[in-house]
Amino acid sequence: MAVKKMKIGAIFLLIYVFSHHVYAEISEVKSDDIAKIKGARFIDASSFTSCLNHSIEGATCVPFETFLDEQGELSSFRDIQWALGTVSIGNEDPLFVFSKNIEDTYAIAGLFHLAGVRHVYVWEGNPEKLFSFLQAGFGKTRSIVRETYFSNPIRIQHLIHSQNLNDKKYQDWSTVNVERPIRSEKNTILIGNDMKKIFSHFTSLILKSRKHILLSVEAMTVPYGRG
Repeated sequence: MAVKKMKIGAIFLLIYVFSHHVYAEISEVKSDDIAKIKGARFIDASSFTSCLNHSIEGATCVPFETFLDEQGELSSFRDIQWALGTVSIGNEDPLFVFSKNIEDTYAIAGLFHLAGVRHVYVWEGNPEKLFSFLQAGFGKTRSIVRETYFSNPIRIQHLIHSQNLNDKKYQDWSTVNVERPIRSEKNTILIGNDMKKIFSHFTSLILKSRKHILLSVEAMTVPYGRG
């Protein structure tokens, strides 16, 4: 399937420090609780070449670059949700995302979480150790047609229109470019043009219990969650 492209400006992630929210479902899997991913759909976020040659047997190869055009601009979330159907993901299906690079893992996990996947598990350890627990083999490409109808709502509570970023209620927030280390514990605005880095940081901050994250874009074909 040729995923339609949409123009997108720099994304700004606005991070609030709140207590755990039940709808923010991204969690890590370690070697001692591997059983929790039983029944999950396996997604290998490594490059196509790497995934097709060595992965968990039957895992679907979905690198983050699947959803970028030549200019690095992101596909619309409508088309990302359509693509979830080509991986046979239903509304209640959990995902288990892994790769040979943690940034790749986090980027796909964050993107699919925002697109409405109910629960996303991520593997943070050595991939070879994961292969020792599960059957190693070859990854597979996703279907060229939609096999399931994925219709969960996009998590619009994480979205804010970019024209509202200068609102007074955000004047005390810390602005950090994703190309630099994130050291601030304050409410933080992440800025940057590298979509993979932005979504990777998105997941990283969720896993650190910084739950209420607002994401602002220049244009998006979904309703905006907050003004």
